[in-house]
Amino acid sequence: MEIQKLYTVKEVSELISVGPATIKNWIKAGRLEAIKMGQAWRFTEEMVQDLIKNGVPDNPKPAKEKIDIIAAAQSIFEGSDKDAKGQT
Repeated sequence: MEIQKLYTVKEVSELISVGPATIKNWIKAGRLEAIKMGQAWRFTEEMVQDLIKNGVPDNPKPAKEKIDIIAAAQSIFEGSDKDAKGQT
């Protein structure tokens, strides 16, 4: 497996000459793809090259649907209980 460099918000902001707050705003608005690692955002080489080549898209990407993790887990366990009892 190849180890890939990940860029910080500060590094990306310096590469494209905008402030770190602008980068974070673009991420929050869905205009810039990034990877969340703990509380920090990181960018792959591919993401940075795409940003340099194509700029920031005008149209935000659709927000990913949030799920209720507790409800999802309960439905999984309820389904497994029925299967264990021979019910479907």
